[in-house]
Amino acid sequence: MFLEPVDFTRVIPRLKSWLRLSLTPTTPLERHLGLADLLAIRAEFPVCHIREFYVLARLRKVVSAPIAEWLKRVDCLLLTHIPWARRFASGVVIQVGVAGEQDGASGFVSPWLR
Repeated sequence: MFLEPVDFTRVIPRLKSWLRLSLTPTTPLERHLGLADLLAIRAEFPVCHIREFYVLARLRKVVSAPIAEWLKRVDCLLLTHIPWARRFASGVVIQVGVAGEQDGASGFVSPWLR
């Protein structure tokens, strides 16, 4: 199980640039995963669960801890009840395994990655 940064839309980086907020530093060999990358990962593993995180909680670096906790809860509601909000996630948790392995995940797979 691992958390990876993702970039499903170019809106957020452009908005950050316009607001002059620092973008997440990466080395020349690093980049955020895109939809094609996640689909390739799913194709390689018989057991693969992907869950999006951090839509509003991406502000956690610029708000107080109590507000960041509240944003995480709002994110959970957004990502559960408003499927198109997943496009604006900044991270995904990926759990992979092999066929026949005991599945410890909740069984959640993003509908738009099926």
